Amino acid sequence: MKKLLFTLAAILMASTAFAGHWVTFEAEDFDYTSGDIFIEKENVVLQGYGRIDYDHFRFYANHSITFTHEDGIMSIEFTCIGEDQGQYGPGNLEYAFEGQRGYYSYEGNLGLWEDGIYFSSNDTFAPYDEDDYSSSETAINPMQTVELNADYQVRCTKIRVYVLDNATPVIPTEQCAKPEGGFENGVDFHGVTVTLVNNETAEGTELHYNITLDGVMIVEDAIYEDAFALTVDGEYYIDFWATAPDMLDSSHGGLIFTIDTTTGLSEVVSGKTVANVRYFNVAGQEMAQPEGMTIVVTTYTDGTTSAAKVVK
Repeated sequence: MKKLLFTLAAILMASTAFAGHWVTFEAEDFDYTSGDIFIEKENVVLQGYGRIDYDHFRFYANHSITFTHEDGIMSIEFTCIGEDQGQYGPGNLEYAFEGQRGYYSYEGNLGLWEDGIYFSSNDTFAPYDEDDYSSSETAINPMQTVELNADYQVRCTKIRVYVLDNATPVIPTEQCAKPEGGFENGVDFHGVTVTLVNNETAEGTELHYNITLDGVMIVEDAIYEDAFALTVDGEYYIDFWATAPDMLDSSHGGLIFTIDTTTGLSEVVSGKTVANVRYFNVAGQEMAQPEGMTIVVTTYTDGTTSAAKVVK
């Protein structure tokens, strides 16, 4: 599937007019180096461990390759000597923080990392475009650092980094209000009515939710407007959260329940209530609130926990 995702992402990139620009690292332009690699071009810093061997970069196995740029990185393209997961090919690289944001794929001798959102429920990837970083109300913070790991040795003749020129990320100022969820047995149907409420309403707050039925995402990132009914048999999980302009997302809440229309019963398996939320950076250090790439660990009153990667 990673090959297919690479193809789709490349088509989307070619059809969009970006305001950023590519910075190209040609191995033949740099002096021979062995050991730690640290090179810079147009304020893009490439760090790794291996060798610059005149006509190609060698990145040794079990070492990371890191790219940094203060205005943000959208894409990184590797042109390798080998193909796919063969010797020295791009399939021997993997994204260090594979998850909700950003994705690495490859096809033939090309590897591609892109900023965007990966949907694990249906194994699809939606890359960001320039507007996602520059709209005053909906802008996201660009990624200034991207790290990949070499599982086996990778050799590249050329590396291109697509950097942003005029990104204007939103800086969240405070935590927006927490949403709460409710449900009740249906009267005129066998099922449940779901209501999402916010008891600490913040101006401009929107309530969002996902619905999973028997492990399959059936509603993703919808904006809540009114109570809705669920009547199909199966086990449901509803995840919901609040957002507001220039404010941080609230802690997520969750409801889990089953519906059995053959018996006319709606049984609540568990209604999860958030006990506390902790935030960690990618180095595992706890933070007071989300900043940059953040791992959010939510503990519920029943003792269970959930973890998600988010970018603030």
